[in-house]
Amino acid sequence: MEKPFWWLPERIIHPSFLSFSGALPPGFRVPLMSSVIALRGAAALSEFRTQRLLERLKTAWPAITGIESEHLYLVECATPLDAAESSRLNAVLEATDTAVDVAGAFIVAPRLGTISPWSSKATDILRHCGLGNVVRVERVTRFMPVAGKKNPSAAERGALATLLHDRMIET
Repeated sequence: MEKPFWWLPERIIHPSFLSFSGALPPGFRVPLMSSVIALRGAAALSEFRTQRLLERLKTAWPAITGIESEHLYLVECATPLDAAESSRLNAVLEATDTAVDVAGAFIVAPRLGTISPWSSKATDILRHCGLGNVVRVERVTRFMPVAGKKNPSAAERGALATLLHDRMIET
């Protein structure tokens, strides 16, 4: 089974790529013929949904005091974008290229080997906006548990991961 493009980078080609420091799977590398840009999006959940999720997460890890969530956009380009194209991409996705720490975070993405309906539509929209060298764009969600100085154990991380994604359609 072929893995999606975002499961391939280890080499960072585009300067605005996020500094991934340990939360991504081993063997994460970018194909040499394309570049991947990671952009930060808006909050993934409303305040109400965040509170509801937090209540569920407390059953798996009682020390948790909060959960941060945001969308990340992973954009595969045939060639690096120039400044005008980067600006247009940020505007269309309503995203920024500021760095984000993913160490200790949970990254929820569409199931391996699939292209989400969101990705198909967003890629088509970007191409119609003059970004023809965009090969694919995918939206993933970053969840960062907050609990003071305490980190979850491996068993607690597994339980949290189960509650943060739908294993039928997400990885």
